[in-house]
Amino acid sequence: MKSITLFSIILIAVIYFSSCEYNPVEPYDPTPKVSIVNPVNNSSVSDSVTVSILVNNINVKRVELFIDHNLVYDGVFEKPPYEYFWDCRWYPEGSQHILQAKAYNQSGKVIESDFTIINIYRFMPSGLTASITSDSTIFLHWYDNCKYETGFQVESAIDDSNFIKVADLDSNTTSFTFNGQFVPEKQYLFRVRAVANDQFSGYSDIATAEIKLAEPINLGTSLTSDTSITFFWTDNNSFEQGYVISKEFGSGFFVPIKTLPANSTNTVISDVFLVNQQYRYTIHAVRDYYESLKALFPFVPLQFPTPSELSLESATQSSVKIKWKDNSTFENGFIIMRKDQNGGFVEAGRVSRDITSFIDTDLDTSNTYTYFVQAFSQYNLSQLSNTLKIFFSKTITLNKKIQVPNGISEAAVSSDFSLAAFGGYISNGVCIRVFNLSDGTIIRTFLGDSTDQIFERLAISPDNKFVAGIGNYHTLSVFDITTGLLVKRLELGTTPNYIKYSSDGKFLVMERNKKLRFYNTTNWSAEDRMFYNDDSYCMGIDNNDQFVAVGFFNSNAKIYNYQSGSYVQDIPGSFRTFGLKYNLDNKKLFYSAYGSLKILDFNSNTITNQLDNIGDVRNFDVTNDDDLVIFTGYEGISLWNTQKNKSFRVSFGSDQFREVAISPDNSTLFAREYNKSYVLCDFVYQWIRDAN
Repeated sequence: MKSITLFSIILIAVIYFSSCEYNPVEPYDPTPKVSIVNPVNNSSVSDSVTVSILVNNINVKRVELFIDHNLVYDGVFEKPPYEYFWDCRWYPEGSQHILQAKAYNQSGKVIESDFTIINIYRFMPSGLTASITSDSTIFLHWYDNCKYETGFQVESAIDDSNFIKVADLDSNTTSFTFNGQFVPEKQYLFRVRAVANDQFSGYSDIATAEIKLAEPINLGTSLTSDTSITFFWTDNNSFEQGYVISKEFGSGFFVPIKTLPANSTNTVISDVFLVNQQYRYTIHAVRDYYESLKALFPFVPLQFPTPSELSLESATQSSVKIKWKDNSTFENGFIIMRKDQNGGFVEAGRVSRDITSFIDTDLDTSNTYTYFVQAFSQYNLSQLSNTLKIFFSKTITLNKKIQVPNGISEAAVSSDFSLAAFGGYISNGVCIRVFNLSDGTIIRTFLGDSTDQIFERLAISPDNKFVAGIGNYHTLSVFDITTGLLVKRLELGTTPNYIKYSSDGKFLVMERNKKLRFYNTTNWSAEDRMFYNDDSYCMGIDNNDQFVAVGFFNSNAKIYNYQSGSYVQDIPGSFRTFGLKYNLDNKKLFYSAYGSLKILDFNSNTITNQLDNIGDVRNFDVTNDDDLVIFTGYEGISLWNTQKNKSFRVSFGSDQFREVAISPDNSTLFAREYNKSYVLCDFVYQWIRDAN
């Protein structure tokens, strides 16, 4: 019975297990536990912190870090250590943030850590400086970057030693004076941190102060004379006992020459200094047996300023007064040197210091003199001043200046120098005004035609009865000066470059379409006499109406027979001629050509004299003795002494002059100032500065 029962039980068991599916037993794998151990909950962070995550199970598959519920890309870890460097610099001050970690086991189960609340407070001090204020005090200063600190801690170290706390300070403190008996040549280090209850900020940057003698800075020198030098510097110490100045005697061999008390910043040393020689000086601070480094003064060699602006102040026929500018402060006086045209320089005289003029006497008007001035002191001579070269010549002085209303476009002067005609403007049109040169009064005003805008060419008849003008619309207008009436008006078709009355007044001559046209002033019939292939710029008729000289822009000037119009000869060196004038006896022809003034001997057809590099001269006149050529341009009125071959300028407050004319008796010069007035000048003899 027992056997049957046991067998039955075994059979039932086999049947049961054979009918069941196989399921293996799962190994033990407990769920991990995770926590954030750093930073602690409700703590403060300033700039950065390392987040540390603790997991209690070695079978953890993965750990994740979340900040403000967002997975951190670099905060996913598959093996320890579970640490993440959290840069907090970009979070706003006072902001609050949530940290949380998640851990996963092999089967994917996850558990979350508690929330860790972090506050962002940046309260680390910055900008720490350490300044030595004496040999026993160091002044510290920093910036307070926190609104919540309860105080500050100051720590100090010497050289490479460990930092120790030297002070606990109240909140809002930004400076501290550190007292001690400091050892020279030691480096003292300082750092500061803020305290907020039981929390500490990071340390500030380390500030250092070295207790040593610093060399002076900002060194400079000033040579006030050739016997003294001023040294100056900035005192870079607060505890030196004095300063020592040394001078170099031989290459690199310096000898102390002067000792100064503490806090000195300048001194004067007497010595002998020669122009342009190099001298070397040093300075260093001293205290007990300590010395600072030696600082080298930037020595500027002695410069003896040269007298300048040597010029002619006044003159008589036998003496001149010269003057100059004194540029030095330590000269003993000035030496005046002179030479004539036949010899070398000799001493003409001396003057004492600060005297800036000298009168030289017993001069010969036939000679040319050259001067220079040199300053001298006890040990030195300056460089030479500019040279002043003078000669005796006829020149001009201003007699009067007459204002012409409403501007001037052109001017002409009568042959007897009694009248002057000006092209200009009035309220109702263009006009020609005729002035009495003796008193500057207006004799007549003639109005142009409505088509005229300006009178560009003017001429006064030899008998002073008529004035002719060319309008810019190709018209010729001739007016009677006595009656004020229009005598003749002609349409020319083109605008001539010039018009001129013949010496007898019978013809009005002008350039027309590459020929000279002669208008008979009685019946106004026209005759063309001279024919050429270039545009002419100027014309000169001799005083006997025998020859006409015509200047061209692109070829040499030519001489023609006045009566027949036949070609006579070319004028040498006359390419691009702007002015032509015969002298009184017709033996010489003066002309301006391509930047030069030239004199032609009419009989030999050779150039006897010339003045070069003067620009394009369009207006000039010659004295009757041929001694002086006066010309104008954009550089004022210039004179050329043809006998001495010297040129010079005169100035009357303007550099813009146009037409010039010399009176028949050589007593007066007329010159038109650009667009506003004219001047009358008297001829005189005096000493002139030579510009050559």
